[in-house]
Amino acid sequence: KLTGTDKKFNALLKVREGIHPVSGKPIKWNKEPIP
Repeated sequence: KLTGTDKKFNALLKVREGIHPVSGKPIKWNKEPIP
């Protein structure tokens, strides 16, 4: 059971791994703005 805080934390982990938390697509750092 995930709380709102856990969801935010998981999203941050995905971002640190270079994955967009919403689309799940890899983030290209410094190449294009993140929507």
